[in-house]
Amino acid sequence: MQEKTKRSRREDNKVTPISKIIIGAAVGSILYFVILALFALFALKSNVGISSYMPAGMVFGAISAFVGGFTAVKPLKQKGIAYGGVTGLAQALVCSTILFVINKANAGTGIFILMALMVAAAAGGGIAAVNMKIKKKY
Repeated sequence: MQEKTKRSRREDNKVTPISKIIIGAAVGSILYFVILALFALFALKSNVGISSYMPAGMVFGAISAFVGGFTAVKPLKQKGIAYGGVTGLAQALVCSTILFVINKANAGTGIFILMALMVAAAAGGGIAAVNMKIKKKY
């Protein structure tokens, strides 16, 4: 008779980097547009000048990319800068494509700066996720 080998649950649920990168990019993109919508609502209600839109979008892009990179690399716990950078690139491509559609394919230099900022911030989020210390409870 053949012996059945038992597989652990850990082997069945292998964590693949591609799936985590896609999840991180999706989380970062959704977060970016939610924060942007909230800022637009705030700007509509108050008299915020048009000159603050671009810097606010850059800051929100960096924050959301950091969260996306962190989300992608936290379960992997390895290669933080590489996986975070790829997550940031995927998020930047998604966000810039949507922004191109909204702007009717009118690309300014701000979108390219935003893309570079997203890649760098997501790589930073990946580095932070890898280097986080886990506190043990005794």
